[in-house]
Amino acid sequence: MMNSLQKTSIVYAGFALFSLVVAFVYPIFGHGVFSGYFFVVCPVLSFPGAFLFACLSPWIANMKRYRLFLNTYNFGVATVVCGLLAKGVVDIAGGVSDIIVWFFCLGALITAFGVGVLVSIIRTGDVARHM
Repeated sequence: MMNSLQKTSIVYAGFALFSLVVAFVYPIFGHGVFSGYFFVVCPVLSFPGAFLFACLSPWIANMKRYRLFLNTYNFGVATVVCGLLAKGVVDIAGGVSDIIVWFFCLGALITAFGVGVLVSIIRTGDVARHM
């Protein structure tokens, strides 16, 4: 039976695969024009997300603040991904936007907060008893 961490890991891997497909299909319909930022979305989603959730112990999902960690981490990653996609679209259009930097800064800050919550959960949880 699959626990919620494994499901989350699979969802992250699925989103990463979907973003990779979009990165390869977009140039076909975009007259051969593409941006490298579309290809960066896949590693941003797959490596930290799928690996992190695959490595976590199932006891963490039962801790009080796990939902806070999950929601802030997902929101931070989603913010960075939106920034990458927006930067890719702006690059393809040949424009420049100063607002896109805020996506990366805020996304990194929110993701770091989520990881901080995870570290707090691990430090205050009774790891030996739950393993």
